[in-house]
Amino acid sequence: MGQDPQKIDSEVKRWTSACFVLYKKLNEDYPETSEVCQDLRKQVEEFSKNLPLIKCFTSEAINLEEDWKDIIDVIGIKPEDFQRDEIKVSMFKEYDLYKNIEEIEEITMKAEKKFSLGQKLKQMRDEMKIFNLGQKEFKVTYLIQGYDDINGRLDEQIVTTQAMLGSSYIGKGKLKTDTKGWEQKHNYMSELFEEILKV
Repeated sequence: MGQDPQKIDSEVKRWTSACFVLYKKLNEDYPETSEVCQDLRKQVEEFSKNLPLIKCFTSEAINLEEDWKDIIDVIGIKPEDFQRDEIKVSMFKEYDLYKNIEEIEEITMKAEKKFSLGQKLKQMRDEMKIFNLGQKEFKVTYLIQGYDDINGRLDEQIVTTQAMLGSSYIGKGKLKTDTKGWEQKHNYMSELFEEILKV
């Protein structure tokens, strides 16, 4: 499963196309050998049935603690017999995983949505790191600089974080805990900014 699913998909399409072209050519020049291309094309088509499962099992969004456990539960195999980094395509047929493909794709789709939310959370955290409150002298006191920029971005992030927490894809694990923690920080920051504004 340490392969690139897009590269495999591209190779399957290339082989399918090459078999078609070669069959046409052989059928014209050497018709008695053209069946070889048909046989090869059938083998490639048979292998292509594995592509949806390959894409699911190699998705970077699959979390071992949550999503992989859900997949194991669906296919009904002992975890020790089906470890993600040791899966081979031959095991798809051995365990008849094709019958579970819809459930596996559903779990993967949810995992990818959750992964996307996790990336968004990371992006928001990184975004806030670049903002700094400064100060400059003004008569006998100081003025705070950067307040409006940070407060505006904070308001945007509060809305985005609340939308993330309302998503059905956030799950109940680490991502939800981290997002709730980020929401709490927003609340603290918002309260702090209100006090700064009063001053």
